[in-house]
Amino acid sequence: MSNAIPPIAERTDAYEAENDVIRQAFRILEDRSHGQSVRSGFWDDEKYHPSIEAHRSYQYVKLGLVSSEAVEAQEELRSGHAVSEIYFNPEKPNKPEGVLPELADSAIRTFDFTGKYAKRDELANALIQKAEYNATREKMHGRKF
Repeated sequence: MSNAIPPIAERTDAYEAENDVIRQAFRILEDRSHGQSVRSGFWDDEKYHPSIEAHRSYQYVKLGLVSSEAVEAQEELRSGHAVSEIYFNPEKPNKPEGVLPELADSAIRTFDFTGKYAKRDELANALIQKAEYNATREKMHGRKF
């Protein structure tokens, strides 16, 4: 697979095939993440939010879980753990801890959310579109850091 997104005029069947692989992977991740979340009871309280306003608040809370996991990844760095360090807490010996496991949690929460609320391939297509747009932007998107 290539390391850069080619300009539109240079996109090949191989590039489109890579995008199809991304879509397929996202389908699997959404199905697994959302399915496990449902089986674990994380959506049981959804039935208590019948109005549109309450349902949007519910979506807001669910989406907030994505960012809270990213914040936990930051806290792992702040605590002195290296990005690639995975460790196990003696109190929960089977639970991986660290920056990468917290980022994985953020991804799982994202796929759970889109597995519930987005149509098939919408997140994958959004990622592809966003990456293609970002490839057209100036260095560091015009920012200093």
